[in-house]
Amino acid sequence: MKFLKYSYYILLLCSLAGCIGVDVVSPQEEGDLRIITSLETLKAGEMYQMEARYTNSEGMVEEKELSWSSSDADILSVTATGLTTAHEMGEATIYVSSEEMIDSVQVLVSEETVVTTGRAISFQGANGYSVSGSGMLEEMDGNIRLTLNTDFSSASGPGLYLYFSNSPNSVAIEIAALQSNTGMQTYTISDEAITLNTYDYVMVYCKPFSVLFGIGTLEE
Repeated sequence: MKFLKYSYYILLLCSLAGCIGVDVVSPQEEGDLRIITSLETLKAGEMYQMEARYTNSEGMVEEKELSWSSSDADILSVTATGLTTAHEMGEATIYVSSEEMIDSVQVLVSEETVVTTGRAISFQGANGYSVSGSGMLEEMDGNIRLTLNTDFSSASGPGLYLYFSNSPNSVAIEIAALQSNTGMQTYTISDEAITLNTYDYVMVYCKPFSVLFGIGTLEE
């Protein structure tokens, strides 16, 4: 019995040691401002409400005073609150700024309105851990759904969780505990503050020891 007891503790310590002795995730150095609507084209004569969000150095959302503008108001005009109107065929850039930060998106005025409904994800390992495969972030029925595809694979470790982030060196918002180290799995995110474009990374993260295992980069 003593042998079995000691063997159990040795195995436990070995599993925990898998997250020790490597660099931990650090906060991102500065905040991030981004347009979070997924508009690709806007039909002439129609309006669309643009939205932007600022996240601070710890990845938390903060309220900021925003300024909106258009590169060509004859094609696309935008109000102080981000309400955009398409006037004539062409392409223009919508800008949002706050203090010294700025973000922009190009919008084509055409014969129909097209809004992006998904972003592909490509995973790679970090800190010497193996993480690979692909995934998809989609907008479905008013929620955001994260899918890890059948080719997804992650090294084993204690307390692995998925997080959103806007920096490859930090984590911001917890999604859920990783369901499996391999294969297809889905996660439904009902937080209204999260859209397709709120974050650029999905992180595989060892929560007990604050160690990054892998980075999933969302396509632009």
